[in-house]
Amino acid sequence: MTADRIERENQLRSFYGKEVATRAARVNAGRRDELRGEFIELLGAEQRSGLLEVGCGAGQDGGTFAAAGLAYTGVDLTPESVAYCRELGLRAEVASALDLPFPNGSFEAAWTMSTLMHLAPDDQGRAVAELARVLRPGSPLAVGVWGSRAPDEVIHTNDFGDRYFATTDDDHRRAMLSTVGTIERFEAWPDDRSDRHYQWAIVRV
Repeated sequence: MTADRIERENQLRSFYGKEVATRAARVNAGRRDELRGEFIELLGAEQRSGLLEVGCGAGQDGGTFAAAGLAYTGVDLTPESVAYCRELGLRAEVASALDLPFPNGSFEAAWTMSTLMHLAPDDQGRAVAELARVLRPGSPLAVGVWGSRAPDEVIHTNDFGDRYFATTDDDHRRAMLSTVGTIERFEAWPDDRSDRHYQWAIVRV
């Protein structure tokens, strides 16, 4: 593991360890909730009984998945987030997106929202490949990340500390996801507060 990656991961653990209670109180609304509901409908239509979430955070998505009757497993880099999810009754483990502690083909579906953008560009591709590894052939992989008009790397700082972001344009995101399967759906919508936009895709592994 490179020194840069170690530093980025330590920053993320520190940031999200301090922020978990604030995140838990946040109300997710709008398109993200709609897409999660549509993904649950897709899993039901395909009679898929469970999924893996990479970047489980404070368990907001995980709780919704579990309430829908899905066998849920979450992983997160931050021990405080995993502990919070476990207090909610969710199965969660501390793990990196680059080294998932599961055998090949362990899951029928996967979901990751606003997580992979905290990895360096090359590591994002590795994380997508790692997600595909733990999925069974034909499984749907849902990926949501912030995007930008051109590849960009930046450190965002607020009261909780520093976070690294690596964003890219839609064409590069499509190319990255296409390495592990067929993109069945790709959407992007603008952010009212910045010049960035959100990228959302479902890939059939």
